[in-house]
Order: sequence, then structure tokens, then C-alpha cells
Amino acid sequence: MNDLMDGLRQIRDEEGKQLADEEVLDNIISLVIAGYESTSIATMWSLYYLCKYPNVLRQLRAENMEIKERKKGDGDFLTMDDISEMKYTRKVMYLYW
Repeated sequence: MNDLMDGLRQIRDEEGKQLADEEVLDNIISLVIAGYESTSIATMWSLYYLCKYPNVLRQLRAENMEIKERKKGDGDFLTMDDISEMKYTRKVMYLYW
């Protein structure tokens, strides 16, 4: 099995038949929509709690802005080292999840 499509093509029903092309597509669409929906809900709750607790938002922003300022001329993207330094951000994420 190389990817999702291969995996879905190998699934067999109770009678030993492979999924039809339409069933494979239905499963892929369901996975995409489920991924979209769960991401949307997680984002919505994150925003809700950040609005409810503005002191947490201020601390998160301060921590992230500090890293941004330090990275000037170093590139725009976060590295694993940057993320490992985000101690407050990690605490907030662990509390939420």
C-alpha cells in the first residue's frame, strides 16, 4: 500500500468484493470534509477562548513577537528550534487539547 487511494482500493466488503470507484471517491470526500470540519471547529474554539481570556492572547502574542523580532534577516519561517522555545504557547496548546 503506497497511499490512501491504494488502501481504499484494497478494502473488501463482507462478500469479498472491492469497493467500487464511486465508493472510493465517497470515502476520500468524507475524509477531506471531516478534516476540514474538525479543523474549523478547533479554530473556532481556539478563537473563542483567546477572546474570552485576553491576558492569554497578550502573552502568546508577546512570545511570538519576540521570536519574530529575533528572526529578522534569518528568514520568515519558524524552525523546530523556534517552536521548542515557545514555552507558554506549548502550555496553552496542551491545556486546550
